[in-house]
Amino acid sequence: MHEDYRLGIIRVDSLEQIIQSEKWENFLAVKPNLPEQCKSCEFLKICHGGCPRNRVQNF
Repeated sequence: MHEDYRLGIIRVDSLEQIIQSEKWENFLAVKPNLPEQCKSCEFLKICHGGCPRNRVQNF
């Protein structure tokens, strides 16, 4: 996994540390920002936009 998307290591970091991190806040901020193609997709209710790290930004 690319380091930009790593929120923590569950064997090393506590869940509390992970959810209080700046990376977690950034992840939550990016999650609802879907590309237009995703917003109109018939499968959006199933995938909820997927993980931001898997989104292709060049449509």
